[in-house]
Amino acid sequence: MELLEGFSIPKHVKVKPFPGRPGWGEDDPIWSMRLQRDGWQQTAFPTKTKDDYGARVWIEFSPPITWEKKNPKHPKQYSLEMEVLGLKERDGPMWITEHSVYVNNDVINLGRTDWADWAHNGDLLYAKEGRLFRLPCKGGELANEAIEIADLRSRTFEAIESPPQARGWPKLK
Repeated sequence: MELLEGFSIPKHVKVKPFPGRPGWGEDDPIWSMRLQRDGWQQTAFPTKTKDDYGARVWIEFSPPITWEKKNPKHPKQYSLEMEVLGLKERDGPMWITEHSVYVNNDVINLGRTDWADWAHNGDLLYAKEGRLFRLPCKGGELANEAIEIADLRSRTFEAIESPPQARGWPKLK
């Protein structure tokens, strides 16, 4: 691990090799370690997978890969569960996920979602169908309805041609 000539890292930044076998999967182990760092705990791992490259969903996990994260302000009252059901849905997401909120003995199922996590103040934030939502938690009580923060459904990608100098690998000295 050496920097190329002319590059430097500030003294307050520490760099060390990623442990284990990074890069041995498209996302793991980096994704799992980031989730753990952010307070998620894996509670279920698939015992079998259905792998069919021609199917609508390439890989289906059984049972789903399941992660849980406690609410930072009310950990005994609320937890968030993420289930990873599969991988690579045709004309859909790369990771097929559903999120649920466990409130004591009740469950609030958010259904198919792209992302969800607790905010530092205990509110629940989640993305679904091109929109971002906040479910406030005031005085230890989650609101009954989520507030739409942003609607990004009208946003589309624009094809932009790369400049000639960015179309090849740089030559190393």
